[in-house]
Amino acid sequence: MKKATLLLWLTAAAVYVCAVKSPLHFTVIAPVESELTPTIAPVVDLALERINSDVSILSQHNLEHRGIQHSRCDRRSSLDAFFSEVPPEPVDVAVLGGTCSEATVVLDEIVHYWNISLVSYAPWTPASTHDSVSHFQMYPPIENLVHGLTSLLRHYGWERISIITEEEESSRFLQTEEALTTELANQNISVNMTTRIERSMKLTDLDYGSDVHIFFLNVRPQTARKLMCKAYTDGMHYPRYVWITYGWYNDNWHRAQSSTDDALEDVSGQCTEQQLSKAVNGAIIIQHYPTASDENAPTISGITPKEFHDGTADLQEHTFLSALAYDAMWVIAIALNKTKNMVNNGDISGTGCEELEGDLVELDEFSYRNAKMGCLIHYSLEKTDFRGISGQVQFNNGSRIQSALKILQYKESTSGHLDRINIASVNINNDSEFSYVRDESDDTVFPGGVPPDGTPVKAVNVQPLWLVIPYYTLSTFGIVFALVCLLFNVVFRQRRIVRLTSPNLNYFIVAGAVFLYGSIYFRLAPSPNEIYQHARCNLQAILGFVGYVLCFAPVLVKMWRVYYIFHNPSPNKKAVKDWHLTAAVLGFVGIILFMAIASVAIPQLRPDLILRPDEERPEGKTDDGVTVNKCAWECYNKAPPFIWLSLEFVYMAVLQVAAVVLAFKTRKVKIKALNDSKAITAIIYTTGIVLAGLAIITFTLNSFIVVTELLFSGGIILATTVFVSFVFIPKMRGLHSDPKGRSIFESTNPTGSTIETARIGTIKSDDSQATVESLTAKIKELETELSNFKVKFLPAETTSGESSEPLDQHSHKGETTSRESTQPLDQHSHKGETTSRESTQPLDQHSRKGETTSR
Repeated sequence: MKKATLLLWLTAAAVYVCAVKSPLHFTVIAPVESELTPTIAPVVDLALERINSDVSILSQHNLEHRGIQHSRCDRRSSLDAFFSEVPPEPVDVAVLGGTCSEATVVLDEIVHYWNISLVSYAPWTPASTHDSVSHFQMYPPIENLVHGLTSLLRHYGWERISIITEEEESSRFLQTEEALTTELANQNISVNMTTRIERSMKLTDLDYGSDVHIFFLNVRPQTARKLMCKAYTDGMHYPRYVWITYGWYNDNWHRAQSSTDDALEDVSGQCTEQQLSKAVNGAIIIQHYPTASDENAPTISGITPKEFHDGTADLQEHTFLSALAYDAMWVIAIALNKTKNMVNNGDISGTGCEELEGDLVELDEFSYRNAKMGCLIHYSLEKTDFRGISGQVQFNNGSRIQSALKILQYKESTSGHLDRINIASVNINNDSEFSYVRDESDDTVFPGGVPPDGTPVKAVNVQPLWLVIPYYTLSTFGIVFALVCLLFNVVFRQRRIVRLTSPNLNYFIVAGAVFLYGSIYFRLAPSPNEIYQHARCNLQAILGFVGYVLCFAPVLVKMWRVYYIFHNPSPNKKAVKDWHLTAAVLGFVGIILFMAIASVAIPQLRPDLILRPDEERPEGKTDDGVTVNKCAWECYNKAPPFIWLSLEFVYMAVLQVAAVVLAFKTRKVKIKALNDSKAITAIIYTTGIVLAGLAIITFTLNSFIVVTELLFSGGIILATTVFVSFVFIPKMRGLHSDPKGRSIFESTNPTGSTIETARIGTIKSDDSQATVESLTAKIKELETELSNFKVKFLPAETTSGESSEPLDQHSHKGETTSRESTQPLDQHSHKGETTSRESTQPLDQHSRKGETTSR
């Protein structure tokens, strides 16, 4: 009986012992006073209750903690909490917590020496800095946030952003700023300004940055609310501006107005809820934390995400943090359960822990020196894969695997309440691809158009209409005038007064005038097109220089022909034909054409086209408040083009000087039809001044596009008009007053002052018609000289009546001979030559007889 009773008691004791679970301790370290942490304990306890009641997980153990250890979000306090909570006995198998960056980093640096693992559940916990992966983050790494923000900026074409960072005891925001700045720089997105906010700063001292329209609020929710209040006051909100916020802000962050909030000294007063709603409306949310794709799908704990959030809504505002802490407890439990199963099976192949020190023991027998068991726990954590409240839980080298980020937007409903609307997602695994959710697009997200990023807009200025229209009108009249002169030259080319001006050369003058007038259309065309500007920059020199030489060269060779005929005449001097003069004109034009084409064809001589700030017209603002930098295309002449351009101006100056010399040499020619020295002088003065002005403008005022073209194009129009007018208008007037050309050979000095008396040589039969006409004019001049001589000297010899009669007779005969000689000259050049030779000899004889009689 006693033996039976003893056996019963032993059996009952064995059953009791088996029914009692052995505890497995873990450590919880968190900043108790943080706004994120005070209600984490109820969530942890809720997870432990369900874990310990699940017979499929750690059936022989109970997970327990000895209360939350305060880290105060600094390294020292976190170390103190760790060393006080991890005594030699009983052993803690894992650490949950960290929360703040400083506290988490220091824990990550030391836990692997104890062969235990750290599971963190809050944001801003960087990955391990050592080879041993002992830190597992429930919150995805900050790089995912950076990828999401970068994808968002790229999609909307935003190339600059301002980051407003709050400085606090924890460096979580500073680390985010650093990571963002580095990654955005790699993506060629400019961080225009990083504004640091201190708690003692006044809002009036806050500088958002110049010309920035996209802002990322890297601050606490309380600080964000006050910043949005200032944004409303300054008018810096949608549709001109976009604010980007964290997704972990609670739904009512923009409504909270806590009297204990010391984030900023708000000297501007409090904004109303309606004002804050208006400021926040349109803001973009980057939801960095993971969420379940299906709120109604059961999780590993047996409850759905919706049931969990409904049940924990009263525990804290940050429901996402509750979900992460809840799932973190399940991560620890499942990893320990997996480790227990591997120990029971005795199969640890492929884990990488085979060669480490330590034995395979039960979890409650784990010690800090057992590297093998610590390695198995790390391995089990790395292989975690289950559906949790926060979505699918998996790790890669300790970092939470996240396939996509959610992009949301604050939109004001019809009732005036701000709702968080899911608008897009960013696929982390597919090059951070941005894609809208169903029925969303740029037009629905930003109905008024995508706001600009504030990058100054380059507006390429063109010539103003007040300059283009008058100059186009003047150029059109100029071309019409040139064509009228051309028609005059064609219709009346056989008239004596026109024939003396070599009408074939006049065609070059008209062509040059059309070139110059037409260049105005090319220079002032109001087009900012870069291809057109390149063409203008390279071809404007050809149009201007070639047109000028086409006009000037014919006048120059005409003057040379007059000089050639009347300067040192001799019987053997060869006649100058029109084709000689045409060849000379083509030679002058060919030289400048070669220089102009070389300046375009040779890259070293080609001017550069640069876009530089327009110094004449100031900056402006668009309707969206974006700065408009007004620029203008400029043909920039560097060293070689500058020298080549100078040579072109020198060549034209040489032509000017040659014209001045010839005008001086032919000033005493008394035949009005041939003596154009006054007109040429006026042309030279005008074109010389204009040419010098154009050279100065080209080399000094090139950056002032309006002033340059006002003076340059105006100078071209003025010089061309003066040129054509002095060439053709005197001929038109002469034709009108003397249609038959009877008086064109009258001397320009009928009073008998200094008259050229050079002997006219013999004319060869192949002289041109113009040369014959010129010599006929010379004969007429000699006849006039003889008549004046008789009038002047005959009255003084009253006693010599006999001698005066022969003079008169000879004079009459000379006049008769001259009249007889002029008629053949008009009819046939060959007959004119013979008559001229016959007439010049009697004239000389009469002149000598007259002199004898006078003596």
